[in-house]
Order: sequence, then structure tokens, then C-alpha cells
Amino acid sequence: MSNIWVKNGITDGEPANFSVSVLQVVDKGPHDGDLVFVVEVGTRRLDKDGKKISSIVTRGTGTTVNEVIEKAIASLCDRIDWGNTQIDTHPPNVSSVYPPNNSIAPLNAAIQIRLSEQLPSLGINKDTIKMKINGIDVNPEIIGNPYDYIIQFRPVVTD
Repeated sequence: MSNIWVKNGITDGEPANFSVSVLQVVDKGPHDGDLVFVVEVGTRRLDKDGKKISSIVTRGTGTTVNEVIEKAIASLCDRIDWGNTQIDTHPPNVSSVYPPNNSIAPLNAAIQIRLSEQLPSLGINKDTIKMKINGIDVNPEIIGNPYDYIIQFRPVVTD
């Protein structure tokens, strides 16, 4: 048995201790005779309703023990009451802009801005992203994930 401690970096809660047990057994099922592993991961932390969280028991085949453990801990972490979320007061990083400042670009060139935010953080709230071109609100395409978004607007040029 091993113990793994996890700290949620965006809350004021205490770290959670996870007990991990791994047992290698001989399969008596569809892969009769193959060696497989059984992983049990549990914690004494309570869920968001103040109730005990059941352990996760997984029979592993076709994947690594580390992947099974990581997935089980992530699942349990989603159910833990971590305490109060800290207020994220840091704006995201503007990691690239196209076209670059003071450059010459065609009128129909896409305008791209890449926003990123480092962990631990809550990420970028996509609903709060607004884009203006020359003071006019535009509706950009937003692709990515809460930690790395590309905001793109392609002007429509008419003759």
C-alpha cells in the first residue's frame, strides 16, 4: 500500500491523502491465464455533502498501473469538498498576437490573440472574453480550453 497526497492549488483546503493498493492476479475471465492488476484507491476525505467517499476498485488490462491510479485519483478529487475557492485576481497572459503591432497586413487577414493561464488557476472564463476592433464589438471564434484559448476574428471585406 502507498499513500499519495494531493493539494488543490486553487482552494484554501487541506491536502487529501489517498491510499493506493495494487495487487497482481491471474485472470480467470476472458484473458484466462494473463497477469492483470487490481487497483484500489480510497480517501478519508468527505464529499461536498459531508458523506464518506467510496473507494474505487479497478481491474487493469491494456493500460498502465499509473494511468489507472491517476484516473481513480482524478475521479475522487472531483467529489472531494476542497473548501473555499480562492479568488483569481490575475489576468490571463497574452502569449501571441497576429498580425504583430505596427505591421502591414491585408484587410481580410485574420486577427488572432492567444490567451493562456498557468496552473494552478481556475482558468479563463470563456463567457467573459470580448473583442473589439476599432471600438466596435465583434464576434470572434474562440477555440481551445480554459488554460489556452485562441481568439480569432476574420474581417469580411466587400468590394
